[in-house]
Amino acid sequence: IIAVGKLMSSAASAKAGKREIHCFESKDDFIRAAKNILKKGDTILLKGSHSMHMDEAAVYLKDMGELNE
Repeated sequence: IIAVGKLMSSAASAKAGKREIHCFESKDDFIRAAKNILKKGDTILLKGSHSMHMDEAAVYLKDMGELNE
């Protein structure tokens, strides 16, 4: 589980159970760490508010996936 933002970090921590969790304060923090966390074959559901500019994270993840093909 990857959570971005203080509210999402709290929510993810409450629901993580035994799953691995990574929490980031900002989209930029997540983007900097993504290549070290994500592995080929991972499934990603990206959900976030437009105000957090998660669309930029989506573009980064798409580009990252194309580089790994």
